[in-house]
Amino acid sequence: MMLSALLSVGQAKGDEVRLPVSRDTRVSSVDSEARVSPGGSGRLKVKSYQEFSLFDVDPGPIRGRVVERATLHFRNVGEPPPTRLTVGTIAGEWVEGKTDGDAPEPGASSFAFRNNPDVPWTRTGGDLAEVILGRGGTIWRSAEATPPDAHGWQTLAIEPSVVAARVAGVSGGFVLFDDEGTQWKRDGEQFKVFPFPNRYVASRESNRASAPYLMVTLGAEDRQPPDAPSGFGFHSQDLSPGESLVEWQTPKDHGPAGVIGFLVRVDGRDAPRYTIPAAGKVGEPVRMHLRDLGIEPGAKARVAVQAVDAAGNLGPES
Repeated sequence: MMLSALLSVGQAKGDEVRLPVSRDTRVSSVDSEARVSPGGSGRLKVKSYQEFSLFDVDPGPIRGRVVERATLHFRNVGEPPPTRLTVGTIAGEWVEGKTDGDAPEPGASSFAFRNNPDVPWTRTGGDLAEVILGRGGTIWRSAEATPPDAHGWQTLAIEPSVVAARVAGVSGGFVLFDDEGTQWKRDGEQFKVFPFPNRYVASRESNRASAPYLMVTLGAEDRQPPDAPSGFGFHSQDLSPGESLVEWQTPKDHGPAGVIGFLVRVDGRDAPRYTIPAAGKVGEPVRMHLRDLGIEPGAKARVAVQAVDAAGNLGPES
């Protein structure tokens, strides 16, 4: 699709909506770079597990609708271009940062810390790897990116539920991860390895014409919330003092979107997002490990759960 034909936020031709990236940053898991947060850089980077990027959009314009399809559009600005990529949810909030350098920025997010210099991603000191790519109730999918066009633009299909989780408020944004990593080339008997090449794409800070965006195809309207969860139970056998397993059943949703996750409060406080499980099928049990909350051994705790569907409709508390 030509760039000139794309639509702005809040506009739609049929059921297709363009959502510009509202914040983005890159992170590194390598040595001292793990504390760096160049959210003001004009480039995002993907380099297997060593370096990857975070981004986000404003989901408001697509709330109340079923997400049928989604694609990420980005402009390649290096060699080699990205080929196979993963986009997944993030089980926590993060701060973009404003710097373009290689020094830690106080308050911004890095691989090591949700907020530099000393607030980790989990209450037990975990890094970013604890809240992405299947950890902490997150979901992800891989896909092949299209080759760069004459202007460097590429597209990547995104699993609709990954976008819907952001609409529902059970994800803090998106992680962009390189699945290819090391490449190699063989020419007759000549064999050459290209270990972990740097792959760069333009960030939103590059310029308006090169900034990445999502194109989302919307389906049916859904303004009906799901039922309250039911079937509660708990046990603490074989767990550390002050911890418990709490179980409930995924309730029915009265609209077409379907339940995608839960909001949980324990004694009036929001439970850490990375401890809250994703939804199962209707009637299936989900189990949450109550931990990292500082509950005293033997104490009673009030657990309140609300289901939320993939269109962002929040059900009653149970």
